Amino acid sequence: MRDKKRIDPFLKEIGKIWKTEPDWRFGQLIENFTRSYGDLFFLEEKDFLQKLKEYMNETGCGGWMTVFKLMRKKDNSFYPLFINRKTEYKKEKWISAECIPTKGFSVRKGFHCCVRPIAPHLKLELSNGEKRVWILAEVKKFKFYERPESQGGLWVLAQKIKILGEV
Repeated sequence: MRDKKRIDPFLKEIGKIWKTEPDWRFGQLIENFTRSYGDLFFLEEKDFLQKLKEYMNETGCGGWMTVFKLMRKKDNSFYPLFINRKTEYKKEKWISAECIPTKGFSVRKGFHCCVRPIAPHLKLELSNGEKRVWILAEVKKFKFYERPESQGGLWVLAQKIKILGEV
């Protein structure tokens, strides 16, 4: 038997997604999504939400998703690991990505995030005392970027990010 506890969090997420397009009726939201995606019958709730967020994002309808990002933490503030390292990121504030070409790094405009808090190629503590932490964030205007499992697997490259807090 399926766990009934999955229903309320699922409906809460549906509500957040629907509120990005409040003029749509619920049937309109689902019908538009179904026309784009196809048969929804066999989707588990987690997959349904991910596909719906992707649809809303791709169509410019306010799609967003929750991701993980590894950041430097200093004095209760969060900073990027490599690109634009001195910029402090404030919690609960939307930040737009900039394109900042940096020697030794591929140019990919956007915030590099993960769908899971896993990045085997990066250390959490460095010998110089630098501390890195996983943060939970919401992103908008994103696309998926396949990477090897040794680099955490699927990345999310987002144009907007809002830090929710430390994991």
